Amino acid sequence: MPHTLPLGQSFRVIGRSPQAGQLEVTRSDGAVAVYAWAGATLRVYNGEALVDNFSFVFPELPPGMSTQSFISTMFGGVAQAKMPNMAS
Repeated sequence: MPHTLPLGQSFRVIGRSPQAGQLEVTRSDGAVAVYAWAGATLRVYNGEALVDNFSFVFPELPPGMSTQSFISTMFGGVAQAKMPNMAS
């Protein structure tokens, strides 16, 4: 889900899971995408305000596939998503 980041502010992304993993972060054309690992859920905060809650658990991935490559294969990934202009 795209979010516009106000000038001078930041988002905090928290991943939770019963199994260890790492967030995947990609940057392109003024956009940032954060991908959870298998078994994880994400919450996005702007300061103390919760702005998004991805409470669905991300499924197990095919062997050797990253979350980002899975999303890109299935849905077109960040490259085809409509992202807001964050340059202003």
